[in-house]
Amino acid sequence: MVIWPMMPRALALPTPKELERINHDLSREVAARREAEDGLQALNQRLEQRVAERTAALERANEALRNQASLLDLTHDPIFSRDMGGQILYWNRSMRGGTFLMRPGARVRLYPVLRRAQSHRDPRHLG
Repeated sequence: MVIWPMMPRALALPTPKELERINHDLSREVAARREAEDGLQALNQRLEQRVAERTAALERANEALRNQASLLDLTHDPIFSRDMGGQILYWNRSMRGGTFLMRPGARVRLYPVLRRAQSHRDPRHLG
């Protein structure tokens, strides 16, 4: 009598052939997942390498720009750069000193720009 309630459970168990097929399918899924993970890891490594190369290139470019800016500071002529909207992005040491204002013609054109620059002391805040 104890065996009778267990009969449906015993009949529902997969056969060895079914278990073998299930294991084979599972093995294929595991292999596909590992292959996908390996591919993602390789892509991630390539991306990290590209980011490192790009960062190094940007650092070299920034260093070159800093060197050029330091050369502009050595000149006695006033030099500044503006963006398309007229905002001053950079001015050299002579421009900051304002000694060029005594030259004819420069006062009229540049005085309003210098007045704003001196009030802000930071060329990025000019509008």
